[in-house]
Amino acid sequence: MRAGLRALWLILLGVGQLIAAPVEVGRSGRQPLAGNLEILESTTASSLEDALQGAAQNRFRPLEGDLTRGYSKGAFVWLRFNVHVPTGPSEEAWLEIKPAYLQDLTLYTPLPQGGFEATTAGAWRPFRDRPVAFRNVLFKLGGPAHPLPPQLATCYLRVRTFSTLQVTPILWTPQAFGETLAWEGPLFGAFFGVAFLILLANLIYWVKLREFIHFQYALHLASVILLFASLEGFAAQHLFPASSLSSTVLVPLATAVQPWLFVAIFSSLTEFGGAYPRLDRAYRLLGIGVSGLALLAASSGHYYDTARFLQPILLALLLTNLGLALLLSLRQRRAAWLYILAFGPFLLGTVIRITWALGIGPRGFLGEYGFHLGAALHFCLMNLPLAERMQRVQRERDQAIRGALETAEEHRQELEGRVLARTLELHEEQQRTSEALGRERLLVAEQKQFLSMVSHEFRTPLAVIDGAAQMARLAVKPPPPNLAASTGTIRRSVADLLHLVDSWLTQDRITSGLWEPQITHVSLTECLSELAQRTWETAPDRKITLRVGDLPASYPCDRDLLDTALQNLISNALKYSPAAGAVEVVGSVKEGWVRLEVIDHGQGIPADQLEQITNRYFRGSNAGQAPGLGLGLSLVHTIATLLGGRLELESVEGHGTTARMLLPTLAS
Repeated sequence: MRAGLRALWLILLGVGQLIAAPVEVGRSGRQPLAGNLEILESTTASSLEDALQGAAQNRFRPLEGDLTRGYSKGAFVWLRFNVHVPTGPSEEAWLEIKPAYLQDLTLYTPLPQGGFEATTAGAWRPFRDRPVAFRNVLFKLGGPAHPLPPQLATCYLRVRTFSTLQVTPILWTPQAFGETLAWEGPLFGAFFGVAFLILLANLIYWVKLREFIHFQYALHLASVILLFASLEGFAAQHLFPASSLSSTVLVPLATAVQPWLFVAIFSSLTEFGGAYPRLDRAYRLLGIGVSGLALLAASSGHYYDTARFLQPILLALLLTNLGLALLLSLRQRRAAWLYILAFGPFLLGTVIRITWALGIGPRGFLGEYGFHLGAALHFCLMNLPLAERMQRVQRERDQAIRGALETAEEHRQELEGRVLARTLELHEEQQRTSEALGRERLLVAEQKQFLSMVSHEFRTPLAVIDGAAQMARLAVKPPPPNLAASTGTIRRSVADLLHLVDSWLTQDRITSGLWEPQITHVSLTECLSELAQRTWETAPDRKITLRVGDLPASYPCDRDLLDTALQNLISNALKYSPAAGAVEVVGSVKEGWVRLEVIDHGQGIPADQLEQITNRYFRGSNAGQAPGLGLGLSLVHTIATLLGGRLELESVEGHGTTARMLLPTLAS
C-alpha cells in the first residue's frame, strides 16, 4: 500500500509540474496562492488516497482566486498547489490559512524520500496543538523539521467546515511574516481597546443615568468584540487555548443576540415607536423571536445548521433598519439622520461581511476587512446619536423638573392659603375652646365645692342616725330580735355611706394635688387590729381572721391613707363574700416587701377584667346589686403607688380574691 502511494506520488509529481505553476519562496516575503490553486470538491473524498486518485483521474480543476463557496454542509474540499522552497538548513516557508474559524484543516506535504507528512489544525482543535502559535492556522514548509523535495513539492490541503467556506492561503517567509505582525498587532489592539473603552463608558452611563439604551449598546459592543475575537482567532489564542469553545460557543451566542439588539437599538435611537407604535411593537417582537430561535439552535448544538438561514435574516433586518430610518428622516426626524450616519458604516460593513460569507459579495481586502472598517468607523460615530439622545433626555428631564417645580409652587401657594385660613379657624376655635374650658372648670369647681359641702354635711346626720340606732338598741333590755336586726342594718348602712363619702373625699384630695402625706411611725399590727375591731362592731355576724405576727413594730407611712386603703380592701372582701364566708387579713414581710393581704372566698373577679378593675368607676360584670361606685380598688391602687408600693390582685371567678398591697421595707 505504501509503495503504491509512493509510485502514485511520483507520477502525480510530474503531472503537477505540468498543471500548476510552482510558487517560488523568496521572490516576495508575502505570496498569496490565489491563481495558483486547484480544487477537488467531493462528498466522499475524505482521505489522501481519495485525493490522489482524484488527481490521477484529472478531477482537480484550476481555481480562479481564493476559494469562496458560502456555507458548507461539512463536505470535504481539497486544494492542490505546487511550491518550491530553496534547500538549506535555515530555509523554510510559513503557509497561513485564513480565516481563523475554519474548523478542520489538514496539510499533506511530500517528503523527499516519498510519501506525505500530514499536519492537522483548525478551530475545532485545541490552539495549543498548532504548529505555530498564531491566531490563524500556520503550517511550516521546508527546513530541517519539515523537509520538501529539492525541486518541486505538490501539497494537498483538505478543508472541512460547517460555516462559510472561505479559504485564503498565503505563503510567507518568517521574516516578512514577523514584520507584518509588528504593525498588524497594534492595529487590532487599538481596535479592541477602543471598542472596550466605549463598552465600559456605556456601562457607566447606564449605571448613572438608568437609560436602558446604554446597556443595550454595551451588550451590542460585547457581542461584536466576542464575534471579532472568535472569527479572527484571538479568543482561541488567549481565552480558550485548550478547547474549541470560541467556535462552538462564542460565535453562536454573539451572533444569536444580534437580531434583538439591532432592532432594539434602532427603535430606541430613532424613537420609532413614537411614530408607529403598533409597528414598533411588532418589529421588536420579531427581533426577540429571531434571537430566541437562534439561541435555541445554539444551545442545542445546531447553530451551524441554521446559520445559512440566520445570516440572510440578519441582512434583511439591517436593510429594514436602514429603510425605516430613511422613512423617518423624511419626517424631519434628526435622530433618524444620526442613526443612518452612525450605523451606516456598520450596516455596510455587515452587509459586505454577510454577502462575502454567502459567497456573493466582494472578495479580496474589502470582503475580508470591510466589516472591521465599518465597525471601527461606527465606534467613532456612535457617540453622535447617543449624545443626541442624552441631550434629548436631559431636555425632557429639565422640562419635567421645571413643570414639577411650577406645580409645586402652585401647590405651595395654595397650601399656604389653606394653612392661613385654617390657622384663623383654629385661632377662633381655640378661643371658643378656651372659653368653654373656663366655663367647664368653673362648673367642676362648683360641683366639687358642692359635693365637699354635702359630704361634710352628711357626717352630722349620719352620726345622729348611728347614735340613735345604738341608743334604741340599748334602751330596751333585753332588745327584741327584730330591733337588734333593724338597728344592725341601720348601723351597717350608715357605715357604708360614711365609707363611701370618705373614699370619695380622699380620692378627690389625692387627685387634686392638694394632699400632703403626713408620715408618722405606725404600728401596722395595731392598725390592722383597730380596722378589724371597727368592722366587727358594724358587722358582728361576719368572721374576720387576723394573722399579723410577722409585721415590723414600726413602719413610717401616712396613717390615714393606710387606714383608708385597708378599710376599702376589707369592705370589698365582706361585700363580695357570702354571709357565712370568712375574710382573712394577713401581714408579713417577704423578699424586701411588707405584704398586707386581704383574702376572701367569694365570687371573685372575671379574668378578662382584672387589668381594668383598678380603673376609677369601673365595676366587675358580676357585681350585681352590691352597692358601690367603683372607687375602692382605684383608691387603693392610688394610695399604694403614693406610698411607694403597688397593688396586686389574684382572683379566680367563683373561688375568691386575694388583694395584696406591697410596701417597701426600706421605708421602715
